[in-house]
Amino acid sequence: MNKRLCILQVTPEAPDPAHVELFTNQPECDFYFVTHDKAHPDALKFCPNTKWAETRNTLAELVPKKYDYYGFVDYDYILRPQHDLNPLEQILEDLEEFNPAVLTYYPGKGLHTPYATDTAYRDSHDASCIPFTHAGFKKV
Repeated sequence: MNKRLCILQVTPEAPDPAHVELFTNQPECDFYFVTHDKAHPDALKFCPNTKWAETRNTLAELVPKKYDYYGFVDYDYILRPQHDLNPLEQILEDLEEFNPAVLTYYPGKGLHTPYATDTAYRDSHDASCIPFTHAGFKKV
């Protein structure tokens, strides 16, 4: 049986520890990453002298093809669901409710857009289109 989701990350030297803890070896999710500045023993591959798009494509090629969804998340991206679930629980709930997937994350800090700090707008909706305008986290 396939798992619902795997999270993929391109990172300079090591993945975000919070992402590793949240997504690695979960009943419905796995986590994979590649590095581009320094080798890491758990990385699928070390990809020196490459651009981000190249490492992303390498990661997509190397990851096992046994998941319903693949989520690319930046190593410095903070996942903040709008409601009471943790990020993985929220993603899985969204995958059950919506097909194709939509996101309920509102990135906020670090996203350069006038919408990022408009929490009144964020809280007035169940879902946000903002993640689709930002490459920090994509599910396919």
